[in-house]
Amino acid sequence: MGDGNGWWMMSLALLMLALAALHSSRAASLAVQPCQDDAGKFCREVHPGQGRMARCLKSHLDELSAACRADLKTMFDHMLEAREFCSADAERLCADVKDGHGGIISCLRRHAGELSETCKAQMM
Repeated sequence: MGDGNGWWMMSLALLMLALAALHSSRAASLAVQPCQDDAGKFCREVHPGQGRMARCLKSHLDELSAACRADLKTMFDHMLEAREFCSADAERLCADVKDGHGGIISCLRRHAGELSETCKAQMM
């Protein structure tokens, strides 16, 4: 967890979680809606969860609409902010969690009551 690669994975995990929640109001507020058409077009057979939707969209990155690509960039920027504000919490609460497949974000959500206020604000 302590290396830079682990935090890249956390950011990616956060992004994957957000993409898996395309229909949630939180995802909508983060402007993911333009990706729904692309997800339906390129990833119709993909069952969301564990990063499958994000991997599918990534595999079609050059084919995605400009609006979807822009929103993914905005969401990724938000995830980088969350990484900054949640790094100490992830180290403290999730040191034993293997990176990838949303493990770190799931761990942080399980420990929601123990998160710092700054991390809570980013996770909500």
